[in-house]
Amino acid sequence: MFMHGVKQPRNPWSDGPDFITQCQISPGTNHTYKVIFSTEEGTLWWHAHSDWTQSTVYGAIHILPAEGTTYPFPEPDGEHDIILEFCFSSLQYPSSSTRMGCDSCFHLQMPDNIVDEVLNRTSVLDITVRKSEH
Repeated sequence: MFMHGVKQPRNPWSDGPDFITQCQISPGTNHTYKVIFSTEEGTLWWHAHSDWTQSTVYGAIHILPAEGTTYPFPEPDGEHDIILEFCFSSLQYPSSSTRMGCDSCFHLQMPDNIVDEVLNRTSVLDITVRKSEH
């Protein structure tokens, strides 16, 4: 699991890809993540770090200002999460030369669809799927 925007002092081992900063979590087992929030504020993002990133788990974490403090901007009228996701008809893996550090060897695949997910805390999840134009 990877947390965008969260500082992990002395706690980086559960914040990365399989076999680099943490071992894989085997099917049928449990793992508890310890996430330390210190000075973070606002909307942060988390997602799984695995080869299945095109079919994975992800979400937003909302951290409100500490009690007695205010936002560093005008207080929002409401909160809405907007998630853009690309849908592919097949999974694409980088070539072996990419894994060895050759960034120019990666071939970008155009998505078949783009999913716009608008999450509103006061209503049902609205999902729009539209055919990509490529």
